[in-house]
Amino acid sequence: ARTARSESNQDLSVGAGFALSGTKDAAKSPIVHEFIQNEKDPLVQLDMIGNSGDIKFLNKVGGLARDVAQPVDLRSKAVFALRFMDDSEAQATLNGLLQDPTLAIREAALDAMELAHSKDAFHGALVTCAQSEKNARLRERCEKLQ
Repeated sequence: ARTARSESNQDLSVGAGFALSGTKDAAKSPIVHEFIQNEKDPLVQLDMIGNSGDIKFLNKVGGLARDVAQPVDLRSKAVFALRFMDDSEAQATLNGLLQDPTLAIREAALDAMELAHSKDAFHGALVTCAQSEKNARLRERCEKLQ
């Protein structure tokens, strides 16, 4: 891992960061945190954060996800990065984002909910989505997941 961090080959370094961030106990690993902190591409950084599930990054990720001034691709990546954060605030953020005016953000929230560990926290938001979502495909996905 230490060798990969110092590699000049960006692809190798990013690959190592992805691999390490997806390991058990990644949230506790100082090496994973170093990869995340040193990553320059915000989309790659958000992928690593999402893989780690580390709630230490919840304020940053949740803030990006809710910030309508940010580009949609960055917001979507931030929303999806909440998927493994087993925390009531992360779950509440996803519930709220399921009602975002931007379809891509609602889709990312649902994608994250599908992979989250604690699906019970999303029941109310999924019922609302299944009843009132304007996009038929997303409404159907909400019905199946609830």
